[in-house]
Amino acid sequence: MAVWIYILVANIIFWPAFLVGAVYFLRKYMQGGQFTKQTDETGKVFIVTGANTGIGKETALEFARRGGTIYMACRDMNRCENARQDIIRETNNPNIFGRQLDLSSQESIRNFAAGFKKEQDKLHVLVNNAGVMRGPKMLTKDGVEMQLGVNHIGHFLLTNLLLDVLKKSAPSRVVVLSSIAHTIGAINVADLNSEKSYDEGKAYNQSKLANLLFTRELAKRLEGSGVTVNALHPGLVDTGLARNWAFFQTIFGKYLIQPLFWPFLKTPKSGAQTSIYAALDPDLQKVTGLYFSDCKPKNAAPAALDDAMGKFLWTETIIGVTIYLLKEYMQGGQFTKDTDESGKVFIVTGANTGIGKETALEFARRGGTVYMACRDMNRCDRARKEIIKETNNQNVFSRELDLSSLESVRQFVAGFKKEQDKLHVLVNNAGVMRGPKMLTKDGVEMQLGVNHIGHFLLTNLLLDVLKKSAPSRVVVLSSIAHTIGAINVADLNSEKSYDEGKAYNQSKLANLLFTRELAKRLEGSGVTVNALHPGLVDTGLARNWAFFQTIFGKYLIQPLFWPFLKTPKSGAQTSIYAALNPDLQKVTGLYFSDCKPKNAAPAALDDAMGKFLWTESEKFTGLDKPTVPAKKEADKA
Repeated sequence: MAVWIYILVANIIFWPAFLVGAVYFLRKYMQGGQFTKQTDETGKVFIVTGANTGIGKETALEFARRGGTIYMACRDMNRCENARQDIIRETNNPNIFGRQLDLSSQESIRNFAAGFKKEQDKLHVLVNNAGVMRGPKMLTKDGVEMQLGVNHIGHFLLTNLLLDVLKKSAPSRVVVLSSIAHTIGAINVADLNSEKSYDEGKAYNQSKLANLLFTRELAKRLEGSGVTVNALHPGLVDTGLARNWAFFQTIFGKYLIQPLFWPFLKTPKSGAQTSIYAALDPDLQKVTGLYFSDCKPKNAAPAALDDAMGKFLWTETIIGVTIYLLKEYMQGGQFTKDTDESGKVFIVTGANTGIGKETALEFARRGGTVYMACRDMNRCDRARKEIIKETNNQNVFSRELDLSSLESVRQFVAGFKKEQDKLHVLVNNAGVMRGPKMLTKDGVEMQLGVNHIGHFLLTNLLLDVLKKSAPSRVVVLSSIAHTIGAINVADLNSEKSYDEGKAYNQSKLANLLFTRELAKRLEGSGVTVNALHPGLVDTGLARNWAFFQTIFGKYLIQPLFWPFLKTPKSGAQTSIYAALNPDLQKVTGLYFSDCKPKNAAPAALDDAMGKFLWTESEKFTGLDKPTVPAKKEADKA
């Protein structure tokens, strides 16, 4: 009996101990090759993308330990700063710098490269480490499928922008993190950007194959420059990169498969070894265009050796980046002056989306008290919360304003005056564009009614608080469409006939005529009035334009237009400029575009037409009738 008890106890102790030992040695074996050579990297400059965690952090840590000057290029600056402090504490190397880099934004990449070059004129090692893996379909800020955009396109642009300092610092190296997944990858020539269909696994594999094709093509282009380029597979590493992999978030995947995988996974430190080897091993100083894993050369898949495909991918990437450059150029003038708007009150109409939202956001960012005047209160409140979250400015308020209803305009003004006795800037931003003939609640053709008549009444009802707050400003969003507009004196309200284009152009010309006439009437009051063309902006304003809803317009013309369109943020720049630029404090009655004065069309300078339109607008709004004092009018409303 005692023997059986002994055997039972021995088994209870032995088998778990054996299993733990086996798992330990298996995991130790799976850590793969380690780079153990001693090198002194003092005086050398390194960039590691995605250096705030995992392989990237361990790579940066080792470079720092060996005396290098490290630039940690990260999207999340809070995590980056925490990692930077960890590395400094562990290595006692103060030459560690965290810099923002969002590889899903070509603008961010250019800003990073420009900032780096202001600080350093040399770069000895660039490690393209950052990456995303699987997940639902998402696009970068430049419209590229996220995995292709971050894993390949972003690093392609970054590397090319840094080639001058890499060449200047030769011998220097570029290290590209690919993956064994490249072996099952294929470049989808017919649908490189996954626009027709999307498979998260195929998209990831394609991006990793792209890393290798880029490595080989760049190595050939840099032959003789002293800059080497090599790619690698870090191994299967426990970094959390697969957090977007839906399977591993299921109960089965999370609590059964992940624990079973664990012994076969490298630690981030082990996963970084091949990156460190490719970056530092003296034996690789002249080795270029190869693929490594576990600190050894490996054979890449045949698809990665396809030089014709490498050239194709390079050309397609250049085209994509060139389109971005075109789009960046088309963003136009930017308002960059710093101003403090604390204590000032702003109203922005149509502030729940597009140009209006970006305008309100900037006013809030600069400390202003902002009233978002919107028709759709659900969308307005969502936008308000987003602005508060981004700016940490609690003085952002959403109020209902339907510019197609004169009653709503009067109610908005009455409510505003109960809350505020000052108004420093009114931005007449809201608008409608084209669409079938519709009437406002007061019987005015919709485009004339919203774009001009509604704002005409709103502005006039707010003149008392604007004057009280002088110096103050009214900013009127017109359009370049005013140049082909005409005021239809015989049929101003489109009652006899209707053309959606002519009606829109008329409303935009009306904005300019109103601006000039009001500026003259307010001369000496301290209130300035200026109009502007925001540019061709991707705001969805043309959603009612029937042509763009046709198959031809939607799927051919709209994509062709995209590079020439401003973002809403860029579209808001001239509004912000006209509202805030100190140099414009006494400038009134002008027309701006791209943050510069522009010549308005001759029709917009017709003072007689401006007076006619003013008189007609008073009739539409009832301002031509004898009025009670403003306070009583507000109380009545």
